[in-house]
Amino acid sequence: MIKKHLLIITFLVITFKIYSQEITNFNDEMENASPEYIEKVYKLALSEFDKQAYEESLKYIRHVIKSDMNHYKLRYLAAHNHWKLGNFDSATTHFQAAIYVKPNSPEAYMDLALLKIQERNYNYAELYIQTALSYMQQANTPIPSKLYNIYSRIQLMKGFPEESLKYAQLAKSAFEQTGTGIKDKLEAMTLEARSQLLLENYEKAELAMQWAIAMRNDNVYAYNLLGYIYTKWSEKSISTDPKQAEYLKSQAIENFNKAKNTKGIVDEFKNIIEMNITNVSSIKSN
Repeated sequence: MIKKHLLIITFLVITFKIYSQEITNFNDEMENASPEYIEKVYKLALSEFDKQAYEESLKYIRHVIKSDMNHYKLRYLAAHNHWKLGNFDSATTHFQAAIYVKPNSPEAYMDLALLKIQERNYNYAELYIQTALSYMQQANTPIPSKLYNIYSRIQLMKGFPEESLKYAQLAKSAFEQTGTGIKDKLEAMTLEARSQLLLENYEKAELAMQWAIAMRNDNVYAYNLLGYIYTKWSEKSISTDPKQAEYLKSQAIENFNKAKNTKGIVDEFKNIIEMNITNVSSIKSN
């Protein structure tokens, strides 16, 4: 009976040590972790990413990545962690590693294109998004709004508002077809508004942003952009229709104030909005 108790105690002690090792040794870089263990650690890394603890998420990834250097989900998550931390070169390396594992995965190409836009490397961004589109067409996969939004943003950044508008409208046409989320819907409407603004189609730009605000009425960027549209429209009208210009000016200030009063706005953006209010307030009729 005593031997049986000793065996149970010994088993419990060994189990506790193994469990403790899993919890306390995540700084180690394992080279022989099982697929089940890797999956467990991946979920922990993903949880930390969702909490915006990007360094902590990378710690978990480093713990097991040597056990499977071609693990798509680890590489993809590592890329996003580095991207959030501003480590663009490392993010690119991990995205490329993920693509090596799954060369026909459009999602990795699309995200890498977005990263290249942020780096202002529009030619590479266009190359990656074209590759994503090619794989979707080969697989007869419905083209999502996200892909068209990326195309639109590239063209906008390159200074081609007509092309940007075309892709933004394609993104809108894909809303129902692909079950688009609110983020990509807002992106499409914002890109349409920005393109119409550059083309001086102020009424159409206004309509696009009003649609965006109807989707989500706490969007500080939508209110700020709508205020900016009214500002440019007011400036354009000042010499031909001073009365309309004054009305548009008041609409601009109203929307800038809505943006400024949005919950959770950071001080840096609040300062930008204050500057926008100052600028529109300085518009004077001749």
